[in-house]
Amino acid sequence: MPRPKLGIMSLYLNDRKTIEERTLFKRMTIAGHSLGLDVMVFTPEDIQASDAIQAQVYDIQAKCWRRVRSGFPDAILDRCRYQPTKRFKQLKAFRQQYPQLLYLNKPLANKWGIHLDFKDSNSLAKYQPATVKVSSGSEVITMLKKHSTVYLKPINGTGGRGILRVNRLSPTSFQLAGRGMDRRILRKMRLGRTGLLVKLGRIAQAGNYLAQQGIDCTLPDGRVYDFRILIQKNARGSWEWTGGAGRIGRSGSVTSNLHGGGTAASLDRLLRKCYRQSAKEQRVKEEMSALAFEAAAYLEKRYGQLCELALDIAADRSGRIWLLEVNPKPAREVFRKIGEYHTYQKAVRRPLEYALYLINRKKG
Repeated sequence: MPRPKLGIMSLYLNDRKTIEERTLFKRMTIAGHSLGLDVMVFTPEDIQASDAIQAQVYDIQAKCWRRVRSGFPDAILDRCRYQPTKRFKQLKAFRQQYPQLLYLNKPLANKWGIHLDFKDSNSLAKYQPATVKVSSGSEVITMLKKHSTVYLKPINGTGGRGILRVNRLSPTSFQLAGRGMDRRILRKMRLGRTGLLVKLGRIAQAGNYLAQQGIDCTLPDGRVYDFRILIQKNARGSWEWTGGAGRIGRSGSVTSNLHGGGTAASLDRLLRKCYRQSAKEQRVKEEMSALAFEAAAYLEKRYGQLCELALDIAADRSGRIWLLEVNPKPAREVFRKIGEYHTYQKAVRRPLEYALYLINRKKG
């Protein structure tokens, strides 16, 4: 009897047909082998016919990648992160052409769409920072009258690219800092109201930015931090806590992203550093967990089946938590970086276990 097969759908990064997450996919292949599940990786560009794919597989014995011609897999894990390219359009076309395939996860809306979704929920709306879609610079200036710090985020951005921070120094003086689309830290600029409006006008013209209330999450040395919580479906098809970690931005950075030079920290250790009160630390941790499960259940009602969900959460000095972002296709390297190798392995295995659950239920 043939072994069940999971297809991991990705996108090529360039014309050399480089796939971004090969290390993760190799580890998933090895874990899948021990579970009795074969793993292959493909992109929409690899479809050769209505029933054939020129896929990539990791050969465990030879320790190398090779191409194989394959039929369609029993289930598909979509790992395609948004790209403003024709390749992403090919992904959407693939899902429209093959709706009958068994997908582990449905695509979600962009940051603005998710914000509007949560705004419709009384229990989730309270966790959201004030957020507007930037259509003019004056909207940001108005927000800065109420909040001393405002973040500007690309609606479809990932990994901290293009995020800017505006600090109000006085009613007519502001500081602009952030990262370029290449994640490079930009030189801080002090601007008057007119100068800031000029900068904001260019952003508004692009039509793809959000302005979000800044939350005061800084350590005594000035570095920013937040928390990454990961929950996943398990082998029974139920949501389960996988792990949590802290992320601390590099000096001078307005973001905490690891790709931008940030460092990882144990969840409990960072909470202790922030509050130094065990009761408050435990309460914040429990509230973050409850928020994760509630958000996942809510999004599944809106969009359909999900496989895993990571939440980026800010916890301010009072212990109030804020939901900054959700990611249905999260990285899991943060757990390796803090030495939680068991959590990392669990994060790798759970989508495979969930795939087997769905495949067996379908055959049922």
